[in-house]
Amino acid sequence: MGEISMIGLDTAKSIFQVHGADDKGECRLVRRLKRRDVLAFFRKLPGCTVALEACGASHYWGREIEALGHEVKLVPPRFVKLFVEGRRKNDARDAKALAFAGKSPDLRAVPVKSAERQAELLVIKARSLLVRQHTQTGNALRGHLAEFGLTVRTGAKGLEALIAKVESGEAHVPDAAIAALAALMGQWRRLEEAIAKLTAQLETQARTSETAKRLMSVPGVGPVTASVFALKVDDPQRLACGRNCAAWLGLVPNLRASAGKSRLGAISKAGDEDLRSLLVMGAASILIRAKAAPDKADPWVRDIARRKPFKVAAVALAARMARTLWALVRHGTSYKSRAGAANA
Repeated sequence: MGEISMIGLDTAKSIFQVHGADDKGECRLVRRLKRRDVLAFFRKLPGCTVALEACGASHYWGREIEALGHEVKLVPPRFVKLFVEGRRKNDARDAKALAFAGKSPDLRAVPVKSAERQAELLVIKARSLLVRQHTQTGNALRGHLAEFGLTVRTGAKGLEALIAKVESGEAHVPDAAIAALAALMGQWRRLEEAIAKLTAQLETQARTSETAKRLMSVPGVGPVTASVFALKVDDPQRLACGRNCAAWLGLVPNLRASAGKSRLGAISKAGDEDLRSLLVMGAASILIRAKAAPDKADPWVRDIARRKPFKVAAVALAARMARTLWALVRHGTSYKSRAGAANA
């Protein structure tokens, strides 16, 4: 065991797979461990590097294994796939792939997060899930009520007005459907209340964070977007430049190059979906305001809105916002709008 320098650890709920290799990459250890035996195993092992696939639970194991004197590398899932042998996936091959991926000079390991940082990120994840469920429930209500000829304008206020008509009896619905609709309407309102509480928590975090305060000075960036960006881009030095940040969020075109010819496609949509969506929605709000008051709009925004379709312009502006936010976090500076830009 003294020759082992790299451990690939494939985590699971109950059975963990270990693949140990020496400096030359030769296999020195293959073992299956029960969950309760993992820390005892690493406690007896001399200091080495341990590679795990990056996921929510891997941060916990990373903290525990680091506390035992080992170096931990969290490997992005896409990078691990490059080292998996054959098409058949199993725990042993995954652990071996992790051992090789951990040695690669091209690896950009994910930093191990503290329990406190994961707790802050949990607020964002929970809110995102509730927003999706709230949207699904609202769409279901609209669809079911439309079956009885009841429609209303888009938006939460429109649906709330329609629900009020159903509850008051102003809108006629067959008695057999009342119980099912009442369950959906109650669920929709409970989700709305839960989202409001988590949003308030994020807004409180934004008001107490100096970084979030500076980010909110950027047009189109509110408390939620600022809090999410500050939490998820906590180490901007891992990204070489602002464009890398936009690429990390999937806001740049896919590049297809062959035989000396290059072609740009749709955006990659790689990286964090929630943060990307928030930036695009913020960009869309800027474009809407620019259309309403072009004289007060940023010249760049006014130009892109004139030349490109709305959605294309929104994505381009979101990428620009990502570069700006990265620069503010990286350099600790404040946002300064261009002459003539709108103060949003």
